[in-house]
Amino acid sequence: MSKFQEISTKTGLFMSILFSVVFVLRLVVGTIFLVAGVVKVKGGSSQFLSAIMGYELVPKFVASLLASFLPWLEVVVGGLLILGLWSQSSVIAGAMLLLSFSSGIAISLLRGKDNDCGCFRSVTPVQWRLIYRNLILIGLLMPIYWTKGGLWSIDNGVAMQVDWQTHFSINVMVPVVVWAHALLSVRILHQSTKPTSQA
Repeated sequence: MSKFQEISTKTGLFMSILFSVVFVLRLVVGTIFLVAGVVKVKGGSSQFLSAIMGYELVPKFVASLLASFLPWLEVVVGGLLILGLWSQSSVIAGAMLLLSFSSGIAISLLRGKDNDCGCFRSVTPVQWRLIYRNLILIGLLMPIYWTKGGLWSIDNGVAMQVDWQTHFSINVMVPVVVWAHALLSVRILHQSTKPTSQA
């Protein structure tokens, strides 16, 4: 076996493992979105509406639309991720949801508020760990986007093997850098809001 063939074999094995991991990520992140959406739908729009109003960011009629629409969007995004259907569009929609939720939480924290985050059915006050959690979920979404769902996805024809060279390129560095910058920015904001100890 030539050196080139050996490298190709090792690279192919690595990518096969990566695509299998992406399949697991799809199930995990998709289930989180699905459960979050179903819980809000079953809880009724009034509870979620109350949580949205607690942020004091939008008028009530806008909050009412969001309370009716967002839970179903979470359900759809979660279901599509689990199926591996329209994976890249689902990732974009999911990332936008997470960024929107994180922005609202950050604004509340910077205002010194402790309103309900509206994440699931239980009342959970806004806190920095929720933003970190959302950023981690966005990080988990990125490999799904790059691989178009990975293995056992409808997008890839439920293929056991995927031509990774058609999906993976140096362009993955751009979202990684942006994501790392967002994580660092949140960390700096978090640290800046902590009270300084006095001697």
